Amino acid sequence: MAREKAATIIVFLEDGSPESHDLASDTDWSVIFEDVLEVKGTDTTTYYPLDAVRKWTVHAHARMASPAGKTPTPGIGLVRRGAKDETKARS
Repeated sequence: MAREKAATIIVFLEDGSPESHDLASDTDWSVIFEDVLEVKGTDTTTYYPLDAVRKWTVHAHARMASPAGKTPTPGIGLVRRGAKDETKARS
């Protein structure tokens, strides 16, 4: 039985295709080994080499809203290329 989804992550690949995964928590993703995006979906865990990823966005669902009624700000991760050291950003 699948867990209830709390957020959705959309991974935009370099070839332009987006892939969407339902997450149990808005923190069920991370960059591991400094060059792999790990997405722990409600059904499976998926790994993306950052060389194949253009950006990703995390969208929290309504039940994740703060008690004050504010809508959470979607998270976004960007893979920046061209600098001496490749930088990954996560908010």
